[in-house]
Amino acid sequence: MSGKVYRYNSPHGGFSSPKGEGHLQRSQALCVQPCTVSQLKSASEHKDSFFIQGLEIHQVTVVGIIRRAVPTITHVVYCLDDMTGTPLDVKQWMDLKEDSLDDGVIPPGTYIRVVGILRSFERHRSMVAFSIRRIGDFNEITSHMLEVVQAHLLSNRSSSFRKVS
Repeated sequence: MSGKVYRYNSPHGGFSSPKGEGHLQRSQALCVQPCTVSQLKSASEHKDSFFIQGLEIHQVTVVGIIRRAVPTITHVVYCLDDMTGTPLDVKQWMDLKEDSLDDGVIPPGTYIRVVGILRSFERHRSMVAFSIRRIGDFNEITSHMLEVVQAHLLSNRSSSFRKVS
């Protein structure tokens, strides 16, 4: 495993309610939600927010393989594929003072974990990365998929509790 901890709060699964039921707790807004590319591409959009199963997502993490890397002077766009749907573009901004563009580009064929936020521009979904790191242990891919399933089940459970009350 990686040493980084990705938590989501029970029973809300790292999600918040789109209905504006009170303010977000700080711990919910700072949680990183494990997702698949398919979930991110099919998430519903309202204004600048995205929703999975009617619950708002904030920061997300995705694991997949780089199919293509397109470097520019200010950023790199990776085409990330986790085999759950069509690949997702992931934009990583470069710190021009610290990063050399040659050192910063991860080659295609590399498995990575991305932590970031989902964005949409002219109906094109992409992710802006806060953190991208290579995966050294392929068990992390399986672990990520199990985390996605767990978060999905927890969000279903919290949705059921809201409907009853």
